[in-house]
Amino acid sequence: MKKLILLFVVAFQFVGMAQNGINYKAIIKDGSGNILPNAPITVQFSILQSALLINVYTESHSPTTDANGLIIVNIGEGILISGDYTTIDWSRDFHFLNVQIDTGSGLVDMGNSEFKTVPYALNSFTTNDHYWDKTGSVLFNASEKIGIGTSTPTGKMEISYPSSILDPTLTIRQESGADAFSRINFNNDWTTNYWTIAARSEAILASSRFNIWNGTKDVLSISGDGFFEFDGALSIFNSTLNGITFNTIANNAIQINSAGNNGLQIDAATNDGIVINNAGNIGLNIGTSGNEGIFINSAVTRGVLVNDVINGNGLQVNSAGANGLNIGTAGSEGIYINSAATTGVLVNNAISGNGLQVNSAGVDGLYVGSAIDDGVHVASANDKGGVFIGTIAGVHAESSIDINPDLILGGTANTSTGDDGIITSDPAYSSSDIRIKSNDAVVIHLDQDNDEDGSFQIKNDIGTTIFDIDEYGNTTIKKGYSTTAGDGFTYRNFNNSILFNVDLAGDALLFGNLTENSDRRLKKDIENLPYGLTEILQLQPKAYNWKNRENTHKSLGLIAQEVQPIIKEIVKAQKNEQKTLGISYTQLIPILINAIKEQQEIIENSEARITNYEKDVSGLKNRLSKIEALLINNEVELVSTKN
Repeated sequence: MKKLILLFVVAFQFVGMAQNGINYKAIIKDGSGNILPNAPITVQFSILQSALLINVYTESHSPTTDANGLIIVNIGEGILISGDYTTIDWSRDFHFLNVQIDTGSGLVDMGNSEFKTVPYALNSFTTNDHYWDKTGSVLFNASEKIGIGTSTPTGKMEISYPSSILDPTLTIRQESGADAFSRINFNNDWTTNYWTIAARSEAILASSRFNIWNGTKDVLSISGDGFFEFDGALSIFNSTLNGITFNTIANNAIQINSAGNNGLQIDAATNDGIVINNAGNIGLNIGTSGNEGIFINSAVTRGVLVNDVINGNGLQVNSAGANGLNIGTAGSEGIYINSAATTGVLVNNAISGNGLQVNSAGVDGLYVGSAIDDGVHVASANDKGGVFIGTIAGVHAESSIDINPDLILGGTANTSTGDDGIITSDPAYSSSDIRIKSNDAVVIHLDQDNDEDGSFQIKNDIGTTIFDIDEYGNTTIKKGYSTTAGDGFTYRNFNNSILFNVDLAGDALLFGNLTENSDRRLKKDIENLPYGLTEILQLQPKAYNWKNRENTHKSLGLIAQEVQPIIKEIVKAQKNEQKTLGISYTQLIPILINAIKEQQEIIENSEARITNYEKDVSGLKNRLSKIEALLINNEVELVSTKN
């Protein structure tokens, strides 16, 4: 490869008004010092940043030397290989130019040269002399960010300074004049007209605060997690619409940890008493209140309106001396909760009153539009958790998902009886009944979670189960649980005629025929019975009395344990703890038929043998008669001969 001698002069030249370039001139010579006239070559420029020589831009040119071996090109206008020439920050760090030239045998690295003063004139368009424009007494910059104490402002302007109480970051002073107030105006020309004072996102902690100081103390403090602290009372006067409105809250919209009397009291509101449009956690949280947790005496529209709670409960009252939530009169809904992530209304403890009480509402006493968890949750109340009285219905429960239950009855403990859900009629009325009305079917799903044997039971006044259906369809009906005799179980038709009766002794009477399915089309694997007369002759019928029941006469039948080793198919074990055995007497009938057929075959064979015996006897009788006749004749002849 030939050695190149490169002489170059670097100068800056502004090419037009829209583009900057670095004018580059060089004379190309070979290794002997001879110029290379009229030779096509390739020149590659790389701009390197800092002492680490970081490549921020590379381009190539393909000029042809003139008769004197001279080339003239503009750096920044070549064929782009990498980087962006227009975004090179000349004001940051040192910059070097790397030149590589190819005269036909490949690129030869000519080394690096540091840019000196002249190239940095390109940065003059972004120096402080051109940051600001001035019109009269107004100094302005319409496009750049401003940083005071920082080189990386996060907004259009940022002031960074380690301030203290006596050395603030920014002071705004009102000079003496007609207006006694120092003002900071926030204007928003958009139709939404929002403005915000915000901390840094990573500083949203309980320890970070926004304070308002009156010269002596903080009269208002807002912590990083959204809590307000007032050194004094909060008063809202003459509100013709909503007393307090919260649109979007990351945690609790209102939290009252302790109140000597009412946690929150609103005597009269022209529209809604309390409106919470969106809360990240709990919409309204009352920790402890000496009297009512929330007391709203009168509201023209809704007593409480909660539109959306992201993570927690819409309304929460942890402890109240009287009622957890008391709404006297509301023109529309007493409580309206549109969406809650957990529980719409949660009352943990109401000491002397009701967990939730709505005296009068123009529409719904309590409306919960959507709750991720519970719409209404009353954890503890000394009396009733909630009282609902309505003209059409006291309570309307409906699940938004068809397969989910509309009503869940909760238990009190994970025990055999503590986990039971209980429905009762009004204990204030001794003769009160429970009625279930359905426009269609009534369906009871036993053992839905499939964790144990479930059953549907009806008990009498002393707790005895008189009707029981288990999940397998086994039905138990008890009658005459006392010493008083009864009719047992009776099934009647619409004319009140008895169709089927089981008396207290267990005897069943069917007023009609008993028919079982026996269609060949319903059966498969049909084969002849192996049982018959031999097995029947082994059975030992018995007469007996039943235990634990009144017996008017002895019953007749078989003992299942004796039948089981002979004909096991007709012995059935019940699904109870004792595995009580029973006999299917109807299945004994086909075996009896086989036995009768076998017996009949024996009889017919015996009759055939008897007939043959009778024929043989008849023949013998004939022969005997003939012999007797011959003997008689022979005797006559002998007598005649003697004479």
